[in-house]
Amino acid sequence: MNNYKKNQLENFSSFHFSFINVEEKNNVFKITLNRPDKKNALHPQMINEIAFAMHYAHFNSSVWIVLFEAEGSVFCAGADLKAM
Repeated sequence: MNNYKKNQLENFSSFHFSFINVEEKNNVFKITLNRPDKKNALHPQMINEIAFAMHYAHFNSSVWIVLFEAEGSVFCAGADLKAM
């Protein structure tokens, strides 16, 4: 997994995520798992996207809370064993 540096996050708002959605509003940074067809099961690229978003929140002083949500009927089924 990558350890991101503060300068790597400068263009965060223009980054396109494939498996999560992010929203920042009123000091709340919301990360929404967006893989409902696979019950939001985690796989390496999705984990990397979450790590990137969490590093952004860590270095952003206007973020007070990180909130995780998920699309679909299941929050997260765990690891995607086919991808591991």
